[in-house]
Amino acid sequence: MPKFEEIGELGGVENKVIPEYSFEEGVAKVFERITEILNKQPYAVVACNASGVNVGKTEFSKKLMSKLLEEKGISSRVFYGAKEVAELKKIPERTALIFEQMAWGETETDDFGDNRKYYNGVVARALEKISCHIKGVDLWVGIYRPDVPFAPDKKRVLADIVIRNEGASDETKLGTNI
Repeated sequence: MPKFEEIGELGGVENKVIPEYSFEEGVAKVFERITEILNKQPYAVVACNASGVNVGKTEFSKKLMSKLLEEKGISSRVFYGAKEVAELKKIPERTALIFEQMAWGETETDDFGDNRKYYNGVVARALEKISCHIKGVDLWVGIYRPDVPFAPDKKRVLADIVIRNEGASDETKLGTNI
C-alpha cells in the first residue's frame, strides 16, 4: 500500500504521511471526519482530488451522502465546481458540501504556488455569495484506482485522506457510476 506525503502545517520540511484507505474504509473515515467537523461548525466542506476519470468520485459521493443521511440525518449537497454554488439561494446549517470534481491530480504546491490556499479561496468566495461564511475546504479526499495512480512525480498529493478504489474501472456498471 503506497503512502503519500504532505507538506506540514507550516509548509516546513517536515512531512506527514497521508492515511490511505480502501474505498469502503475511506467512506467510513470521511463520514467520521464530517460528523466531527459538524459538531464544531455549521458546514463541512469536502473536496475531491482525483487521479483521473472513472476513479469513483461519483460513487464515493453517493455512498457518503447516503451514509450521512441514514445514520446521522445530515443533509449533503454535491457540486461539480464552485460556480454551481451561485445557483443556490441558501444552504441549511448542518450540511456537508461535497465538491466532487474540484481538482485533478493536484499537489500541495506547484509552479503557480500553494494549491490548497488557492482552492480554499475559490470555495470561500463562492460560498460567501450565499452567506455561508467559511474559510475554505475542511477535508481533501484524494481518490485513485491502482491502474490510474496520481502521477509518480507528484509525491505531495493535495489530500488529507487518500482512497484507493480497486472496484472502479473504465466500464460503466449497471446501476452505479463506479
